[in-house]
Amino acid sequence: VGDVDGDGALEVILGARFGSGYSGAVYVLDIDDQRAGGTAASQAYATFQGGSATNQLGTLAPFAGDVTGDGIDDLIIGGTDARDDGDVAAVVLAGGSGRAGALGRSDAVRSLTGAEGTVGGDVHGGLDRDGDGSAELVHGDFGFDRSTGRVTLVTGGTTGTVDAPEADRVWTGTAEQDQAGASLGGAD
Repeated sequence: VGDVDGDGALEVILGARFGSGYSGAVYVLDIDDQRAGGTAASQAYATFQGGSATNQLGTLAPFAGDVTGDGIDDLIIGGTDARDDGDVAAVVLAGGSGRAGALGRSDAVRSLTGAEGTVGGDVHGGLDRDGDGSAELVHGDFGFDRSTGRVTLVTGGTTGTVDAPEADRVWTGTAEQDQAGASLGGAD
């Protein structure tokens, strides 16, 4: 995925969307770890768990690039169901040393919440559209408004919690069942 702890080696990010009783979990593993066998949870040097029992955080954990602008790769984690209070549709964890153990929402540098009873979708990062040195967060929400769907963009370097309708850019599908945002991609 990238070097999210800044040690010069790549990490593997394992998402378990039904882990922790359907709240979801993400495990950060060192690709060069020489231990044989064991569970992802036992060998992860960092873990992150979702909110409610239906959040399914960890469904998506693509390469984020440097979202915070500090020169170290960061991690974007997406969830497919962010309807309940405390759930997140997407969260950004800053890379760097010291990011170990059980991490929670308070460890996130940025969170995108699913407002209006929405269901999450795809997440994407790694693109710096405005050239400020920080990658933007793009989130697809295919279940929004009877599956019309929407895509939100939050400018890189932004910290704190952003509710989807308050994102820097919002695009919606044109008709029910369009499911806009079900899949995202980007290129320089």
